[in-house]
Amino acid sequence: MKQNLKFIFFRGLAVIILLSFIQCNKVEDPGGLFLPKGFVSTVYVDGIEEKVRHMIVNDKGDLYVKLRRQGEDGAIAAIRDSNKDGVKDSLIKFGSYHMTQRGSYSTGIAIYKDYLYFSSELTVYRYKLDPDKLVPSGDPEIIFYDDHAHGSHEHMGKPIAIDDKGYIYIPFGSPNNACQNPKRTPTIPGEDPCPILKDHAGIWRFDAEKIGQTQKDGELYASGLRSIVALEWNA
Repeated sequence: MKQNLKFIFFRGLAVIILLSFIQCNKVEDPGGLFLPKGFVSTVYVDGIEEKVRHMIVNDKGDLYVKLRRQGEDGAIAAIRDSNKDGVKDSLIKFGSYHMTQRGSYSTGIAIYKDYLYFSSELTVYRYKLDPDKLVPSGDPEIIFYDDHAHGSHEHMGKPIAIDDKGYIYIPFGSPNNACQNPKRTPTIPGEDPCPILKDHAGIWRFDAEKIGQTQKDGELYASGLRSIVALEWNA
């Protein structure tokens, strides 16, 4: 009986080791994804060191990627697949801010009327796109600047969306979670009415083609939103 148990034990152990070996050496699907039947995937680009936030594709299939922080080479990565095989052929970083970035909230990017819009945590910029070039030249224009004297605070990200009437939507995240004073303090109820709602915790809309705007130039579109991490216009 003991010999049978030993035989069963060692045979089972051998099977487990064999399965483990097979699992460790099998070829993974591209990107390590589990795909539905009929779907395939390829690794389009690999090797971007910075953390990636939002992305946008132009009519030619070029991909523009907003980086979370501005690196030595820029705040945006422009990627092109020249031979249309599903793998990038060129990657160029570009783009800069007019002032030092305060945190790691930079996120937004969009294309509207041949302009590439992008944002830091306080500013929305745009570059004029050249149809013959992957990377725009010249300095960016400043469409909007958050001029509040509040310094750096949580939920400062500026994701952006542009509608079909020429409005750009920009969020102003709440400086705290629930209108508490002081914030994030147990047993402290939120203030009611909440003074933050006057100029934060909401989305304002602006003229997408007007240069040099601040919050006073926009109009409140939606309120009561603590932290907006992404926007898209449902055309």
